[in-house]
Amino acid sequence: MYRGVRKLNIRAESIWLDLGEEVHVYAEVTCGEKVPFVVRDAKYVFIDPEGNIEAQGMCEVDGHRLDVFLMPQMAGDYKLKYTYKVADETWVDVVKVKVR
Repeated sequence: MYRGVRKLNIRAESIWLDLGEEVHVYAEVTCGEKVPFVVRDAKYVFIDPEGNIEAQGMCEVDGHRLDVFLMPQMAGDYKLKYTYKVADETWVDVVKVKVR
């Protein structure tokens, strides 16, 4: 069983976008301990300011980097939720996306 310390490193707690932008959002999965690991089955859900799912799907995974392409449809506070597997564990991370 894997017992590492995980961290999703996007270099910010919130991402700011302007309405109309279409962007890739990259997140780096890191481990506090220097042990090798593989990120598997990475999915995302993009939740709009009203709580509805605006987009969802599989993340592109390149090593420990997750890539999703976002096209917010309205201004407001979104949530980008990543769910992925490392060894026998399932990890979930949520990032705030503010669209103005």
